[in-house]
Amino acid sequence: MAKQLLLNRGFENGLANYYTEGKVSDFGDIANSGIKSALLLSSPTSAAEISQVIFYIVPGAPVRFSFFVRKINFRFAGNVSNIRAEVNFLNLLGTTIASGIVINIRGRDLGQNAWYRYEEYGEIPLDAVAARVLIRLKPSAFGTSGILVDDLALVSDVFIPVLEPPLVLTPPVQQEAPVSFIPPENVKPAYEGIPCHENRYITFKC
Repeated sequence: MAKQLLLNRGFENGLANYYTEGKVSDFGDIANSGIKSALLLSSPTSAAEISQVIFYIVPGAPVRFSFFVRKINFRFAGNVSNIRAEVNFLNLLGTTIASGIVINIRGRDLGQNAWYRYEEYGEIPLDAVAARVLIRLKPSAFGTSGILVDDLALVSDVFIPVLEPPLVLTPPVQQEAPVSFIPPENVKPAYEGIPCHENRYITFKC
């Protein structure tokens, strides 16, 4: 069963549940769905990034990371620098585990007035306790670089392991030793009479 792990992934509640660095704000004029998206602006001396940490993950489960991005052409944002999107997995010490999901996008590959969807797959490491989703707009070569991001998704295929039935150990059946019958001596038959065959008697009156 697939489960969405991100909160406020369409920015309809502004930047709630997200950490930001640099110039990041919610944007209400253009959106891929709904009425809002996230605006990231970078300059030659600073980057812009947005991230979210998720603690409810299932180690070993497959995950799918996707998002929509587009170039924004305003007078204050005339070009687009490169973009790096990541899903990092953290262990109990808060250290980033080597395996993760990385998507690199060249700014020049984003066209005018169109949303582009990017998607990548991975698997949650067995020693992971949290995941961190991050989208970073790198510093621009000149001027201001700007992008819009919307509809982030981190979907995990939560599975229930199949448990084998418990093994019940039954003690071995002990076979009893056969009992031999020895007829007692000097025992009178149940009936008085004349023996005829196989200890059967014909009774008579005296």
